[in-house]
Amino acid sequence: MQISKRKDVATVVSMLPVAISEPKPGLYPGRYNIAAVAERGDIEVLIIHEGIHFVPQLEHPPYKATTPPGEIAASIVNDYLEAMLGREEGAEPGLFWTYGEYTKPLALIELREDIHEASIKQNRWFVNLVRIADIEWAKNPNNHNVITALMRHAAKTLGLEKEWQIDPENLALIYCPACHGNISSKAVVCGHCGCIVQKEAYDKFEFAKK
Repeated sequence: MQISKRKDVATVVSMLPVAISEPKPGLYPGRYNIAAVAERGDIEVLIIHEGIHFVPQLEHPPYKATTPPGEIAASIVNDYLEAMLGREEGAEPGLFWTYGEYTKPLALIELREDIHEASIKQNRWFVNLVRIADIEWAKNPNNHNVITALMRHAAKTLGLEKEWQIDPENLALIYCPACHGNISSKAVVCGHCGCIVQKEAYDKFEFAKK
């Protein structure tokens, strides 16, 4: 049996310049992290095995059940894609999944056609993000809060120079030690995965209970 045909494992492939941290409450593991892609044309992969959850019963203890890896992978991809601004048919983030266990080197070879197609769609999506950023900037001049990190990444990837591309508040970026996503050097908690990056500062804050 070829490793790429296995159905007991799935692989999520990301070409995104930002990290993904997808929570799955009630499932073990409860969070799935994919690192940000460092260079254009590169990928990151997340290999997914079946998840475990417990089903409550009225008169008996909860019993252990499993969630197929394909179902988990599809959920991670679909949840992310559906939430993205500027997405349309033929233009979307470079994120997809497939059955099988693919390391990064293996995926670059065996999934090269899928990766190429995803790259084309992502570039079209980047064009949409830049267009949206231009509109928002025109309505809110010098308001860097209306420009997202993905919009800046899109402009950079497309080789564009935009007035809104540099955010003075985020000129100094660092890598989160947990998920390796880009975060502000002033960040106390990583916005991607929730890791506490400045423990002393975190201890001084009071956070509302969820």
